[in-house]
Amino acid sequence: MASQMVAVGAAFIPPVTEKTFDEYHLYTLERTTTLRDRETKQVEFIRAPGVGTKQIYIYDGVKIDVNRYNGWGWDNIRNDHSYGAESNPKVW
Repeated sequence: MASQMVAVGAAFIPPVTEKTFDEYHLYTLERTTTLRDRETKQVEFIRAPGVGTKQIYIYDGVKIDVNRYNGWGWDNIRNDHSYGAESNPKVW
C-alpha cells in the first residue's frame, strides 16, 4: 500500500519548479536536457490542449510630455497644435 501511495504522489509532482533569485528565475526540470555552447532551446513547461485564448493588441500612440502640459486640462491639451506630433510607435 505504501508503494502505491508513493507512486500516486509522484504523479502529482510538477514537471517544472521555479525559484526566484534576485532578477532571475531559476527553473528545475523533471527530465534532463542538454544545451550546447551558445545554444538556445525552448522547453515545454506545460501542455493544455483545448484551452482557448484571445489575442489583444494595444496601441497607445500619443506621447505626452508631462512637463509641457503640467497643469493643463484634457480639452486644452487636445486643442494644442503640437498635440500628437510625437508618437509612440510600439504596439503591446
